[in-house]
Amino acid sequence: MLGGHTVVKKKVESVASGEHGRQEYVRVLFALYRSQHTGILDIQFGKKSRKLYFLGGNPVGYRSDLPEDEIGRTLVNANLLPAKQVNYFREKLSEGENLEHAIVMSGALTTEQIAKHKRARLATNIGSPLMWGSGSWTFYPRPSTQVSRIDPALRPDADTLASLWRAVQQHVSMDEVFPTVTAPKAGMAALDPLCGALFGGFQVDSPFDAVPDAIADGSSIEEVFRKLPDTSGNLVKLLWVLETTGLIHREGRPADTTISDLLTKAAKAPPPTADRQKAPTKKPATPQPATKAPKAPKAETAPTTEAKSPAKRKRPPLTDDQLKAAHRKRIGRYFYSFLGLPPGSPVHAIDRKCKGLARRWRTPGKLREVPPDVTEKVNDLLAGVQLVWRTLTDEKHRAEYDKRHAQGRAPKVGDLRKTGPSNEPSKATKPSTKGPTIHPNHKKARTLIGTGQHKLALSLLKELRVDDPSNPDIMADLGWATWNIQGTKNGDAEEFLKLALTFDDRHLFGLEYLAKLMVEKNEVDTARMLVARLLKLNPASSWAKKAIKNLGRGDS
Repeated sequence: MLGGHTVVKKKVESVASGEHGRQEYVRVLFALYRSQHTGILDIQFGKKSRKLYFLGGNPVGYRSDLPEDEIGRTLVNANLLPAKQVNYFREKLSEGENLEHAIVMSGALTTEQIAKHKRARLATNIGSPLMWGSGSWTFYPRPSTQVSRIDPALRPDADTLASLWRAVQQHVSMDEVFPTVTAPKAGMAALDPLCGALFGGFQVDSPFDAVPDAIADGSSIEEVFRKLPDTSGNLVKLLWVLETTGLIHREGRPADTTISDLLTKAAKAPPPTADRQKAPTKKPATPQPATKAPKAPKAETAPTTEAKSPAKRKRPPLTDDQLKAAHRKRIGRYFYSFLGLPPGSPVHAIDRKCKGLARRWRTPGKLREVPPDVTEKVNDLLAGVQLVWRTLTDEKHRAEYDKRHAQGRAPKVGDLRKTGPSNEPSKATKPSTKGPTIHPNHKKARTLIGTGQHKLALSLLKELRVDDPSNPDIMADLGWATWNIQGTKNGDAEEFLKLALTFDDRHLFGLEYLAKLMVEKNEVDTARMLVARLLKLNPASSWAKKAIKNLGRGDS
Protein backbone atom coordinates (compact mmCIF):
# COMPACT_ATOMS: atom_id res chain seq x y z
CA MET A 1 0.00 0.00 0.00
CA LEU A 2 1.32 3.41 -0.93
CA GLY A 3 0.16 6.40 1.13
CA GLY A 4 -3.60 6.79 0.82
CA HIS A 5 -3.87 5.07 -2.59
CA THR A 6 -6.10 2.03 -3.23
CA VAL A 7 -4.26 -1.15 -4.17
CA VAL A 8 -6.03 -3.51 -6.59
CA LYS A 9 -5.02 -7.17 -6.45
CA LYS A 10 -4.58 -8.79 -9.84
CA LYS A 11 -7.40 -11.15 -10.76
CA VAL A 12 -6.01 -14.71 -10.74
CA GLU A 13 -7.94 -17.48 -12.46
CA SER A 14 -7.78 -21.10 -11.29
CA VAL A 15 -6.80 -23.23 -14.27
CA ALA A 16 -5.38 -26.65 -14.99
CA SER A 17 -2.67 -27.00 -17.63
CA GLY A 18 -0.02 -29.34 -18.94
CA GLU A 19 1.88 -30.57 -21.96
CA HIS A 20 -0.22 -31.75 -24.88
CA GLY A 21 0.30 -35.14 -26.48
CA ARG A 22 -2.02 -37.83 -27.81
CA GLN A 23 -2.06 -39.79 -24.56
CA GLU A 24 -2.45 -36.62 -22.49
CA TYR A 25 -5.32 -35.38 -24.65
CA VAL A 26 -7.25 -38.64 -24.32
CA ARG A 27 -6.88 -38.42 -20.54
CA VAL A 28 -7.96 -34.78 -20.43
CA LEU A 29 -11.01 -35.31 -22.63
CA PHE A 30 -12.15 -38.43 -20.76
CA ALA A 31 -11.60 -36.87 -17.32
CA LEU A 32 -13.73 -33.85 -18.32
CA TYR A 33 -16.42 -36.19 -19.64
CA ARG A 34 -16.44 -38.57 -16.66
CA SER A 35 -16.43 -35.85 -14.00
CA GLN A 36 -18.91 -33.70 -15.94
CA HIS A 37 -16.80 -30.54 -15.76
CA THR A 38 -17.93 -27.27 -17.33
CA GLY A 39 -15.42 -24.86 -18.85
CA ILE A 40 -13.12 -24.14 -21.79
CA LEU A 41 -10.32 -26.44 -22.97
CA ASP A 42 -7.68 -24.62 -25.02
CA ILE A 43 -5.14 -26.71 -26.97
CA GLN A 44 -2.11 -24.83 -28.35
CA PHE A 45 0.31 -26.06 -31.01
CA GLY A 46 2.79 -23.35 -31.85
CA LYS A 47 0.68 -20.39 -32.94
CA LYS A 48 -2.32 -22.60 -33.68
CA SER A 49 -5.19 -22.97 -31.25
CA ARG A 50 -8.35 -25.03 -30.87
CA LYS A 51 -10.88 -24.44 -28.11
CA LEU A 52 -13.62 -26.81 -26.93
CA TYR A 53 -16.46 -25.51 -24.77
CA PHE A 54 -17.68 -28.09 -22.23
CA LEU A 55 -21.05 -28.16 -20.52
CA GLY A 56 -21.52 -30.88 -17.91
CA GLY A 57 -18.68 -32.92 -19.37
CA ASN A 58 -19.78 -32.80 -23.01
CA PRO A 59 -18.37 -30.49 -25.71
CA VAL A 60 -21.12 -28.16 -26.95
CA GLY A 61 -19.07 -25.82 -29.14
CA TYR A 62 -15.62 -25.15 -30.56
CA ARG A 63 -13.47 -22.34 -31.87
CA SER A 64 -10.42 -22.68 -34.08
CA ASP A 65 -8.03 -20.22 -35.67
CA LEU A 66 -7.06 -22.75 -38.35
CA PRO A 67 -8.12 -21.76 -41.91
CA GLU A 68 -9.50 -25.24 -42.61
CA ASP A 69 -12.01 -24.83 -39.78
CA GLU A 70 -13.51 -21.60 -41.16
CA ILE A 71 -17.25 -22.06 -41.77
CA GLY A 72 -17.15 -21.17 -45.48
CA ARG A 73 -14.39 -23.65 -46.23
CA THR A 74 -16.06 -26.45 -44.25
CA LEU A 75 -19.36 -25.90 -46.09
CA VAL A 76 -17.50 -26.24 -49.39
CA ASN A 77 -15.62 -29.35 -48.25
CA ALA A 78 -18.92 -30.91 -47.14
CA ASN A 79 -20.36 -30.25 -50.66
CA LEU A 80 -23.13 -28.11 -49.20
CA LEU A 81 -22.17 -25.04 -51.24
CA PRO A 82 -19.87 -24.43 -54.24
CA ALA A 83 -16.72 -22.40 -53.59
CA LYS A 84 -17.76 -19.70 -56.08
CA GLN A 85 -21.01 -19.07 -54.20
CA VAL A 86 -19.23 -18.82 -50.85
CA ASN A 87 -16.71 -16.36 -52.31
CA TYR A 88 -19.59 -14.30 -53.71
CA PHE A 89 -21.16 -14.08 -50.23
CA ARG A 90 -17.82 -13.05 -48.72
CA GLU A 91 -17.44 -10.22 -51.24
CA LYS A 92 -20.93 -8.90 -50.49
CA LEU A 93 -20.58 -8.92 -46.69
CA SER A 94 -21.26 -5.57 -45.03
CA GLU A 95 -19.33 -4.40 -41.98
CA GLY A 96 -20.46 -6.37 -38.90
CA GLU A 97 -22.24 -9.04 -41.00
CA ASN A 98 -21.04 -12.64 -40.76
CA LEU A 99 -20.92 -15.24 -43.51
CA GLU A 100 -23.27 -17.70 -41.82
CA HIS A 101 -26.02 -15.07 -41.47
CA ALA A 102 -25.59 -14.00 -45.12
CA ILE A 103 -25.93 -17.60 -46.34
CA VAL A 104 -29.14 -18.14 -44.36
CA MET A 105 -30.65 -14.81 -45.41
CA SER A 106 -29.97 -15.63 -49.05
CA GLY A 107 -31.86 -18.91 -48.78
CA ALA A 108 -28.85 -20.92 -49.96
CA LEU A 109 -29.05 -23.02 -46.78
CA THR A 110 -31.49 -23.14 -43.88
CA THR A 111 -30.62 -22.56 -40.24
CA GLU A 112 -31.27 -26.27 -39.60
CA GLN A 113 -28.85 -27.33 -42.35
CA ILE A 114 -26.07 -25.16 -40.97
CA ALA A 115 -26.78 -26.32 -37.41
CA LYS A 116 -26.53 -29.95 -38.55
CA HIS A 117 -23.26 -29.18 -40.32
CA LYS A 118 -21.84 -27.48 -37.22
CA ARG A 119 -22.76 -30.50 -35.08
CA ALA A 120 -20.81 -32.70 -37.48
CA ARG A 121 -17.88 -30.27 -37.32
CA LEU A 122 -18.04 -30.33 -33.52
CA ALA A 123 -17.70 -34.13 -33.56
CA THR A 124 -14.67 -33.74 -35.85
CA ASN A 125 -13.08 -31.08 -33.66
CA ILE A 126 -13.41 -33.26 -30.57
CA GLY A 127 -10.78 -35.54 -32.07
CA SER A 128 -8.78 -33.05 -34.15
CA PRO A 129 -6.23 -32.26 -31.38
CA LEU A 130 -4.98 -35.84 -31.77
CA MET A 131 -3.32 -34.69 -35.01
CA TRP A 132 -0.94 -32.63 -32.86
CA GLY A 133 1.71 -34.74 -31.15
CA SER A 134 2.98 -31.90 -28.96
CA GLY A 135 1.98 -28.51 -27.60
CA SER A 136 0.14 -27.51 -24.43
CA TRP A 137 -3.36 -27.57 -22.98
CA THR A 138 -5.16 -25.34 -20.50
CA PHE A 139 -8.57 -25.82 -18.94
CA TYR A 140 -10.53 -22.84 -17.61
CA PRO A 141 -13.27 -24.21 -15.34
CA ARG A 142 -16.65 -22.52 -15.09
CA PRO A 143 -18.20 -24.31 -12.08
CA SER A 144 -20.69 -21.47 -11.48
CA THR A 145 -22.51 -22.29 -14.74
CA GLN A 146 -25.73 -24.08 -13.76
CA VAL A 147 -26.13 -26.82 -16.35
CA SER A 148 -29.60 -27.77 -15.10
CA ARG A 149 -30.93 -24.36 -16.12
CA ILE A 150 -29.92 -24.77 -19.75
CA ASP A 151 -32.53 -26.31 -22.05
CA PRO A 152 -31.23 -29.76 -23.13
CA ALA A 153 -32.64 -29.09 -26.61
CA LEU A 154 -30.03 -26.36 -27.00
CA ARG A 155 -27.12 -28.71 -26.29
CA PRO A 156 -25.77 -30.55 -29.36
CA ASP A 157 -25.31 -34.30 -28.95
CA ALA A 158 -21.67 -34.76 -29.91
CA ASP A 159 -21.31 -38.45 -28.90
CA THR A 160 -18.10 -37.51 -27.09
CA LEU A 161 -16.64 -40.98 -26.60
CA ALA A 162 -17.63 -42.18 -30.07
CA SER A 163 -16.03 -39.06 -31.61
CA LEU A 164 -12.87 -39.73 -29.61
CA TRP A 165 -12.69 -43.36 -30.76
CA ARG A 166 -13.20 -42.40 -34.42
CA ALA A 167 -10.40 -39.85 -34.14
CA VAL A 168 -8.04 -42.37 -32.51
CA GLN A 169 -8.58 -44.76 -35.41
CA GLN A 170 -7.86 -41.95 -37.85
CA HIS A 171 -5.02 -40.01 -36.22
CA VAL A 172 -3.19 -42.43 -33.90
CA SER A 173 -0.68 -44.81 -35.45
CA MET A 174 -0.78 -48.44 -34.39
CA ASP A 175 3.04 -48.47 -34.38
CA GLU A 176 2.99 -45.57 -31.90
CA VAL A 177 0.90 -47.37 -29.26
CA PHE A 178 1.84 -51.02 -29.91
CA PRO A 179 4.89 -51.03 -27.57
CA THR A 180 2.78 -49.58 -24.74
CA VAL A 181 -0.02 -52.12 -25.12
CA THR A 182 2.22 -55.17 -25.50
CA ALA A 183 4.88 -54.29 -22.90
CA PRO A 184 5.51 -57.51 -20.89
CA LYS A 185 5.98 -55.59 -17.63
CA ALA A 186 2.48 -54.10 -17.92
CA GLY A 187 1.02 -57.45 -16.90
CA MET A 188 -2.54 -58.74 -16.88
CA ALA A 189 -5.48 -56.55 -17.88
CA ALA A 190 -8.61 -56.11 -15.73
CA LEU A 191 -11.80 -54.12 -16.27
CA ASP A 192 -12.51 -51.01 -14.24
CA PRO A 193 -15.91 -51.15 -12.47
CA LEU A 194 -17.19 -48.34 -14.69
CA CYS A 195 -16.15 -49.99 -17.97
CA GLY A 196 -19.49 -51.74 -18.37
CA ALA A 197 -21.39 -48.49 -18.01
CA LEU A 198 -19.19 -46.38 -20.31
CA PHE A 199 -17.81 -48.77 -22.94
CA GLY A 200 -20.99 -48.61 -25.06
CA GLY A 201 -20.44 -44.86 -25.51
CA PHE A 202 -17.43 -45.54 -27.76
CA GLN A 203 -19.79 -47.26 -30.26
CA VAL A 204 -17.14 -49.81 -31.15
CA ASP A 205 -17.93 -51.98 -34.16
CA SER A 206 -18.01 -55.78 -34.06
CA PRO A 207 -15.99 -57.83 -33.28
CA PHE A 208 -14.09 -55.43 -31.01
CA ASP A 209 -17.23 -54.58 -29.06
CA ALA A 210 -16.54 -57.91 -27.35
CA VAL A 211 -13.29 -56.67 -25.74
CA PRO A 212 -14.85 -56.40 -22.22
CA ASP A 213 -16.02 -60.02 -22.51
CA ALA A 214 -12.58 -61.09 -23.74
CA ILE A 215 -10.94 -59.50 -20.68
CA ALA A 216 -13.74 -60.56 -18.30
CA ASP A 217 -12.37 -60.99 -14.76
CA GLY A 218 -8.77 -60.69 -15.92
CA SER A 219 -6.76 -61.65 -18.98
CA SER A 220 -3.37 -61.27 -20.57
CA ILE A 221 -3.14 -59.08 -23.67
CA GLU A 222 -1.93 -62.10 -25.65
CA GLU A 223 -5.11 -63.95 -24.72
CA VAL A 224 -7.24 -61.02 -25.90
CA PHE A 225 -5.40 -61.10 -29.25
CA ARG A 226 -6.10 -64.84 -29.53
CA LYS A 227 -9.81 -64.38 -28.81
CA LEU A 228 -10.16 -61.44 -31.20
CA PRO A 229 -7.73 -61.86 -34.13
CA ASP A 230 -7.07 -58.56 -35.88
CA THR A 231 -5.08 -57.39 -38.88
CA SER A 232 -6.33 -53.78 -38.96
CA GLY A 233 -4.47 -52.53 -35.88
CA ASN A 234 -7.69 -51.21 -34.34
CA LEU A 235 -7.68 -53.74 -31.51
CA VAL A 236 -4.32 -52.40 -30.31
CA LYS A 237 -5.64 -48.83 -30.55
CA LEU A 238 -8.79 -49.73 -28.61
CA LEU A 239 -6.83 -51.40 -25.80
CA TRP A 240 -4.60 -48.32 -25.67
CA VAL A 241 -7.64 -46.01 -25.39
CA LEU A 242 -9.25 -48.11 -22.67
CA GLU A 243 -6.08 -48.18 -20.57
CA THR A 244 -5.38 -44.48 -21.14
CA THR A 245 -8.89 -43.58 -19.96
CA GLY A 246 -8.60 -45.93 -16.99
CA LEU A 247 -11.41 -48.24 -18.12
CA ILE A 248 -8.99 -51.15 -18.02
CA HIS A 249 -6.09 -51.53 -15.60
CA ARG A 250 -2.79 -53.34 -16.02
CA GLU A 251 -1.39 -55.33 -13.13
CA GLY A 252 2.16 -54.01 -13.41
CA ARG A 253 1.37 -50.45 -14.44
CA PRO A 254 -0.41 -48.16 -11.93
CA ALA A 255 -3.10 -45.85 -13.24
CA ASP A 256 -2.02 -42.23 -13.80
CA THR A 257 -4.56 -39.86 -12.23
CA THR A 258 -2.40 -36.72 -12.42
CA ILE A 259 -4.49 -34.99 -15.09
CA SER A 260 -7.80 -35.97 -13.50
CA ASP A 261 -6.60 -34.61 -10.14
CA LEU A 262 -5.46 -31.34 -11.75
CA LEU A 263 -8.85 -30.79 -13.39
CA THR A 264 -10.78 -31.60 -10.22
CA LYS A 265 -8.59 -29.29 -8.14
CA ALA A 266 -9.10 -26.42 -10.60
CA ALA A 267 -12.87 -27.00 -10.72
CA LYS A 268 -13.09 -26.98 -6.90
CA ALA A 269 -11.05 -23.82 -6.46
CA PRO A 270 -13.01 -20.73 -5.33
CA PRO A 271 -13.96 -18.31 -8.14
CA PRO A 272 -11.47 -15.51 -8.83
CA THR A 273 -12.16 -12.16 -7.21
CA ALA A 274 -10.70 -8.70 -7.64
CA ASP A 275 -10.17 -7.56 -4.05
CA ARG A 276 -9.83 -3.89 -3.42
CA GLN A 277 -8.05 -2.96 -0.20
CA LYS A 278 -8.21 0.53 1.24
CA ALA A 279 -5.15 2.09 2.76
CA PRO A 280 -5.32 2.49 6.55
CA THR A 281 -6.00 5.94 7.91
CA LYS A 282 -3.66 5.47 10.89
CA LYS A 283 0.09 5.69 10.80
CA PRO A 284 1.74 2.52 9.52
CA ALA A 285 4.05 2.41 12.56
CA THR A 286 1.20 1.69 14.99
CA PRO A 287 0.22 -1.86 13.91
CA GLN A 288 3.84 -3.04 13.38
CA PRO A 289 4.43 -4.54 16.84
CA ALA A 290 1.17 -6.49 16.63
CA THR A 291 2.09 -8.01 13.28
CA LYS A 292 5.55 -9.06 14.47
CA ALA A 293 4.35 -10.88 17.57
CA PRO A 294 2.65 -13.89 15.90
CA LYS A 295 5.72 -14.77 13.83
CA ALA A 296 7.40 -16.88 16.49
CA PRO A 297 4.52 -19.32 17.14
CA LYS A 298 3.93 -19.74 13.39
CA ALA A 299 7.50 -20.88 12.94
CA GLU A 300 7.12 -23.31 15.81
CA THR A 301 3.97 -24.90 14.43
CA ALA A 302 5.29 -25.48 10.90
CA PRO A 303 7.15 -28.75 11.73
CA THR A 304 4.03 -30.04 13.52
CA THR A 305 1.97 -29.65 10.35
CA GLU A 306 4.49 -31.65 8.37
CA ALA A 307 4.51 -34.37 11.00
CA LYS A 308 0.75 -34.79 10.69
CA SER A 309 0.86 -35.66 7.00
CA PRO A 310 2.72 -38.99 6.70
CA ALA A 311 2.60 -40.99 3.50
CA LYS A 312 -0.71 -42.76 3.05
CA ARG A 313 -0.68 -46.43 3.88
CA LYS A 314 -2.58 -48.81 1.67
CA ARG A 315 -5.51 -50.44 3.40
CA PRO A 316 -5.35 -54.23 3.53
CA PRO A 317 -7.84 -56.08 1.29
CA LEU A 318 -11.19 -56.91 2.83
CA THR A 319 -11.67 -60.27 4.51
CA ASP A 320 -14.61 -62.57 3.78
CA ASP A 321 -16.32 -61.44 6.99
CA GLN A 322 -15.86 -57.79 6.03
CA LEU A 323 -17.34 -58.42 2.58
CA LYS A 324 -20.34 -60.14 4.17
CA ALA A 325 -20.73 -57.21 6.57
CA ALA A 326 -20.62 -54.76 3.63
CA HIS A 327 -23.38 -56.77 1.96
CA ARG A 328 -25.56 -56.68 5.11
CA LYS A 329 -24.90 -52.97 5.59
CA ARG A 330 -25.50 -51.74 2.04
CA ILE A 331 -27.86 -54.06 0.15
CA GLY A 332 -31.46 -53.01 0.68
CA ARG A 333 -30.55 -49.36 1.27
CA TYR A 334 -31.52 -46.29 -0.74
CA PHE A 335 -28.92 -45.29 -3.33
CA TYR A 336 -27.36 -42.49 -1.25
CA SER A 337 -27.31 -44.60 1.92
CA PHE A 338 -25.70 -47.40 -0.09
CA LEU A 339 -22.80 -45.06 -0.83
CA GLY A 340 -22.77 -43.49 2.63
CA LEU A 341 -23.22 -40.01 1.13
CA PRO A 342 -25.90 -37.36 1.75
CA PRO A 343 -28.48 -36.74 -1.02
CA GLY A 344 -27.01 -33.36 -1.96
CA SER A 345 -23.53 -34.71 -2.70
CA PRO A 346 -21.83 -33.33 -5.86
CA VAL A 347 -21.38 -35.58 -8.86
CA HIS A 348 -17.60 -35.76 -8.49
CA ALA A 349 -17.99 -37.08 -4.92
CA ILE A 350 -20.43 -39.76 -6.09
CA ASP A 351 -18.11 -40.74 -8.94
CA ARG A 352 -15.11 -41.02 -6.61
CA LYS A 353 -17.07 -42.98 -3.98
CA CYS A 354 -18.44 -45.46 -6.51
CA LYS A 355 -15.00 -46.15 -7.95
CA GLY A 356 -13.46 -46.50 -4.50
CA LEU A 357 -16.10 -48.96 -3.28
CA ALA A 358 -15.94 -51.02 -6.45
CA ARG A 359 -12.17 -51.22 -6.19
CA ARG A 360 -12.31 -52.31 -2.54
CA TRP A 361 -14.88 -55.03 -3.24
CA ARG A 362 -13.17 -56.35 -6.35
CA THR A 363 -9.62 -56.50 -4.96
CA PRO A 364 -9.93 -59.58 -2.68
CA GLY A 365 -10.98 -61.78 -5.61
CA LYS A 366 -7.80 -60.81 -7.46
CA LEU A 367 -5.55 -61.75 -4.55
CA ARG A 368 -7.07 -65.03 -3.35
CA GLU A 369 -9.85 -67.50 -3.93
CA VAL A 370 -13.12 -66.20 -2.50
CA PRO A 371 -15.80 -68.71 -1.40
CA PRO A 372 -18.84 -68.99 -3.72
CA ASP A 373 -21.28 -67.56 -1.14
CA VAL A 374 -19.04 -64.51 -0.64
CA THR A 375 -18.52 -64.15 -4.41
CA GLU A 376 -22.31 -63.94 -4.84
CA LYS A 377 -22.46 -61.14 -2.28
CA VAL A 378 -19.59 -59.30 -3.97
CA ASN A 379 -21.42 -59.56 -7.30
CA ASP A 380 -24.51 -58.05 -5.64
CA LEU A 381 -22.41 -55.15 -4.35
CA LEU A 382 -20.69 -54.55 -7.68
CA ALA A 383 -24.00 -54.66 -9.58
CA GLY A 384 -25.41 -52.23 -7.04
CA VAL A 385 -22.59 -49.72 -7.30
CA GLN A 386 -22.77 -49.76 -11.10
CA LEU A 387 -26.53 -49.08 -11.06
CA VAL A 388 -26.13 -46.33 -8.45
CA TRP A 389 -23.33 -44.70 -10.49
CA ARG A 390 -25.33 -44.82 -13.70
CA THR A 391 -28.38 -43.28 -12.01
CA LEU A 392 -26.83 -40.61 -9.80
CA THR A 393 -24.23 -39.26 -12.26
CA ASP A 394 -26.88 -38.64 -14.91
CA GLU A 395 -28.59 -35.30 -14.31
CA LYS A 396 -32.13 -36.31 -15.32
CA HIS A 397 -32.00 -39.82 -13.86
CA ARG A 398 -30.84 -38.35 -10.57
CA ALA A 399 -33.60 -35.73 -10.58
CA GLU A 400 -36.20 -38.47 -11.10
CA TYR A 401 -34.68 -40.63 -8.38
CA ASP A 402 -34.58 -37.68 -5.94
CA LYS A 403 -38.23 -36.97 -6.66
CA ARG A 404 -39.20 -40.57 -5.87
CA HIS A 405 -36.93 -40.57 -2.82
CA ALA A 406 -38.75 -37.52 -1.43
CA GLN A 407 -42.06 -39.36 -1.96
CA GLY A 408 -40.77 -42.50 -0.25
CA ARG A 409 -41.10 -44.50 -3.47
CA ALA A 410 -37.46 -44.69 -4.57
CA PRO A 411 -36.08 -48.18 -5.22
CA LYS A 412 -33.31 -49.60 -3.07
CA VAL A 413 -30.16 -51.41 -4.06
CA GLY A 414 -30.93 -55.09 -4.40
CA ASP A 415 -34.68 -54.67 -4.92
CA LEU A 416 -34.47 -56.76 -8.08
CA ARG A 417 -33.18 -59.73 -6.08
CA LYS A 418 -35.80 -59.64 -3.34
CA THR A 419 -39.44 -60.43 -2.87
CA GLY A 420 -41.75 -60.12 0.08
CA PRO A 421 -43.84 -57.51 1.87
CA SER A 422 -40.90 -55.25 2.77
CA ASN A 423 -40.08 -54.95 -0.91
CA GLU A 424 -43.57 -54.46 -2.26
CA PRO A 425 -44.19 -51.11 -3.96
CA SER A 426 -46.70 -48.63 -2.64
CA LYS A 427 -50.33 -49.59 -3.18
CA ALA A 428 -50.91 -46.09 -4.48
CA THR A 429 -49.04 -46.94 -7.67
CA LYS A 430 -50.43 -49.17 -10.37
CA PRO A 431 -48.49 -51.68 -12.42
CA SER A 432 -47.55 -50.11 -15.71
CA THR A 433 -46.94 -51.32 -19.20
CA LYS A 434 -47.44 -48.08 -21.11
CA GLY A 435 -47.75 -44.46 -20.13
CA PRO A 436 -50.99 -42.56 -20.77
CA THR A 437 -49.54 -41.29 -24.05
CA ILE A 438 -46.92 -42.68 -26.37
CA HIS A 439 -44.84 -40.88 -28.97
CA PRO A 440 -45.57 -41.90 -32.60
CA ASN A 441 -41.93 -42.96 -33.06
CA HIS A 442 -42.20 -45.10 -29.93
CA LYS A 443 -45.25 -46.85 -31.43
CA LYS A 444 -43.25 -47.37 -34.61
CA ALA A 445 -40.32 -48.77 -32.60
CA ARG A 446 -42.59 -51.28 -30.85
CA THR A 447 -44.00 -52.34 -34.18
CA LEU A 448 -40.47 -52.89 -35.49
CA ILE A 449 -39.62 -54.93 -32.37
CA GLY A 450 -42.72 -57.03 -32.97
CA THR A 451 -41.54 -57.83 -36.49
CA GLY A 452 -37.96 -58.57 -35.40
CA GLN A 453 -36.43 -55.39 -36.86
CA HIS A 454 -34.54 -54.60 -33.68
CA LYS A 455 -31.74 -52.49 -35.18
CA LEU A 456 -34.21 -50.05 -36.72
CA ALA A 457 -36.15 -49.98 -33.46
CA LEU A 458 -32.98 -49.34 -31.47
CA SER A 459 -32.13 -46.30 -33.58
CA LEU A 460 -35.56 -44.75 -32.92
CA LEU A 461 -35.46 -45.56 -29.21
CA LYS A 462 -32.04 -43.93 -28.76
CA GLU A 463 -33.38 -40.73 -30.28
CA LEU A 464 -36.45 -40.85 -28.04
CA ARG A 465 -34.30 -41.36 -24.95
CA VAL A 466 -32.42 -38.10 -25.62
CA ASP A 467 -35.67 -36.14 -25.16
CA ASP A 468 -37.09 -38.33 -22.39
CA PRO A 469 -34.17 -40.01 -20.59
CA SER A 470 -36.12 -41.13 -17.51
CA ASN A 471 -39.05 -42.79 -19.32
CA PRO A 472 -39.24 -46.42 -18.10
CA ASP A 473 -41.20 -47.50 -21.21
CA ILE A 474 -38.45 -46.29 -23.52
CA MET A 475 -35.70 -47.81 -21.36
CA ALA A 476 -37.47 -51.17 -21.13
CA ASP A 477 -37.86 -51.32 -24.91
CA LEU A 478 -34.25 -50.14 -25.34
CA GLY A 479 -33.11 -53.01 -23.16
CA TRP A 480 -35.19 -55.55 -25.04
CA ALA A 481 -34.04 -54.36 -28.49
CA THR A 482 -30.39 -54.25 -27.34
CA TRP A 483 -30.60 -57.76 -25.90
CA ASN A 484 -32.10 -59.14 -29.14
CA ILE A 485 -29.21 -57.62 -31.11
CA GLN A 486 -26.28 -58.22 -28.79
CA GLY A 487 -27.44 -60.95 -26.42
CA THR A 488 -25.56 -61.03 -23.14
CA LYS A 489 -22.14 -60.14 -24.51
CA ASN A 490 -22.24 -56.70 -22.90
CA GLY A 491 -24.18 -55.20 -20.02
CA ASP A 492 -26.12 -52.47 -21.84
CA ALA A 493 -29.35 -54.43 -22.18
CA GLU A 494 -29.39 -55.38 -18.51
CA GLU A 495 -28.54 -51.83 -17.44
CA PHE A 496 -31.39 -50.34 -19.49
CA LEU A 497 -33.86 -52.79 -17.96
CA LYS A 498 -32.63 -52.14 -14.43
CA LEU A 499 -32.96 -48.39 -15.02
CA ALA A 500 -36.53 -48.91 -16.25
CA LEU A 501 -37.33 -50.68 -12.98
CA THR A 502 -35.46 -48.02 -11.03
CA PHE A 503 -37.98 -45.44 -12.20
CA ASP A 504 -41.00 -47.77 -12.12
CA ASP A 505 -40.52 -50.88 -9.99
CA ARG A 506 -43.91 -52.26 -11.16
CA HIS A 507 -43.16 -52.01 -14.88
CA LEU A 508 -44.52 -55.20 -16.44
CA PHE A 509 -42.48 -55.11 -19.64
CA GLY A 510 -39.31 -54.33 -17.69
CA LEU A 511 -39.89 -57.25 -15.31
CA GLU A 512 -40.66 -59.70 -18.11
CA TYR A 513 -37.73 -58.64 -20.30
CA LEU A 514 -35.26 -58.72 -17.40
CA ALA A 515 -36.52 -62.13 -16.31
CA LYS A 516 -35.98 -63.49 -19.83
CA LEU A 517 -32.47 -62.04 -19.86
CA MET A 518 -31.69 -63.67 -16.50
CA VAL A 519 -32.93 -67.01 -17.83
CA GLU A 520 -30.57 -66.60 -20.79
CA LYS A 521 -27.69 -65.86 -18.38
CA ASN A 522 -28.66 -68.93 -16.35
CA GLU A 523 -29.22 -66.83 -13.22
CA VAL A 524 -32.17 -68.97 -12.26
CA ASP A 525 -32.73 -67.67 -8.73
CA THR A 526 -32.94 -64.05 -9.86
CA ALA A 527 -35.16 -65.02 -12.81
CA ARG A 528 -37.50 -66.94 -10.48
CA MET A 529 -37.83 -63.92 -8.16
CA LEU A 530 -38.57 -61.58 -11.06
CA VAL A 531 -41.20 -63.92 -12.50
CA ALA A 532 -42.82 -64.24 -9.05
CA ARG A 533 -43.08 -60.45 -8.85
CA LEU A 534 -44.48 -60.30 -12.37
CA LEU A 535 -47.18 -62.84 -11.50
CA LYS A 536 -48.18 -60.87 -8.41
CA LEU A 537 -48.65 -57.76 -10.52
CA ASN A 538 -50.13 -59.52 -13.56
CA PRO A 539 -51.56 -62.97 -12.71
CA ALA A 540 -52.85 -63.31 -16.29
CA SER A 541 -49.36 -63.32 -17.84
CA SER A 542 -49.20 -66.58 -19.82
CA TRP A 543 -45.42 -66.31 -20.25
CA ALA A 544 -44.90 -65.88 -16.52
CA LYS A 545 -47.11 -68.89 -15.72
CA LYS A 546 -45.15 -71.09 -18.08
CA ALA A 547 -41.79 -69.67 -16.93
CA ILE A 548 -42.47 -70.25 -13.23
CA LYS A 549 -43.21 -73.92 -13.92
CA ASN A 550 -40.01 -74.37 -15.94
CA LEU A 551 -37.92 -72.48 -13.40
CA GLY A 552 -39.48 -74.51 -10.62
CA ARG A 553 -38.22 -77.67 -12.35
CA GLY A 554 -34.77 -76.09 -12.67
CA ASP A 555 -35.08 -75.59 -16.47
CA SER A 556 -33.28 -72.59 -17.88
